[in-house]
Amino acid sequence: MRAGSGLWRRRIVMSGTLGIALVVGAGLAAGADGGLTITPSSGASGTAYEVNVSCGEQPLLYRHNLQDDYVQGTIAPFPSDQVAEVSPSVWAFDGTAGRADAQYSATCAGATAGSARFDAEAPHLWFGPRPRYIASLDPSTRVEGTDCPDGTTATVAITADGKTSTSNAPIDQYGDWSVALPAPVGSTEFTINASCGAVVYDALQATTTVPGEVTETTASNITSPPTGPTPASPAAPQSATADFTG
Repeated sequence: MRAGSGLWRRRIVMSGTLGIALVVGAGLAAGADGGLTITPSSGASGTAYEVNVSCGEQPLLYRHNLQDDYVQGTIAPFPSDQVAEVSPSVWAFDGTAGRADAQYSATCAGATAGSARFDAEAPHLWFGPRPRYIASLDPSTRVEGTDCPDGTTATVAITADGKTSTSNAPIDQYGDWSVALPAPVGSTEFTINASCGAVVYDALQATTTVPGEVTETTASNITSPPTGPTPASPAAPQSATADFTG
């Protein structure tokens, strides 16, 4: 009876051990594919970062243009020689921050392998929305900005035809914001002054020199510490909403 009981106990222990091994093995196999991370996840222009993808074979890695890129859309996958296996089932792409945020996604063996965003800390203004196609002729109807500090609100002074109006715009999770223009760019001259917290943007200007031709000028960085916008004659604040990320 004891011998039989001992044999039964050994069988139970062996079965339990085998079951644990199968569960652990299944967990490791499930974790072998899928997952995309970016390190570091944010930084100033020129910051080097690494995009890592977990995959049992070489994944396809894509970069997606966001709102502050000149044209929206998804770029073709990176060439295979730019995505290297740095450890078993871990693939890496070396990126460098520009002025615009960069959204990445990957597929592994035809399945989605995750996505992540590098947040470039490079405050700047532009007239938007950006076109989704290179040949798009849609007029710009908004002024948009990036990278306000957490907890701040953008104050935007728009001067058109010698008249200045001031409005406040909430920021999104990336510190970006958007405000409607009183008229499409190209129909009148614009000067935009904006600030939020410690960020004071360089003035953004647009003039029409001939019908259909718009010249947009702006400096490439910000002035800090803040000195505040310099509108000619501020009007009463107007509400606005942030309706994009970039």
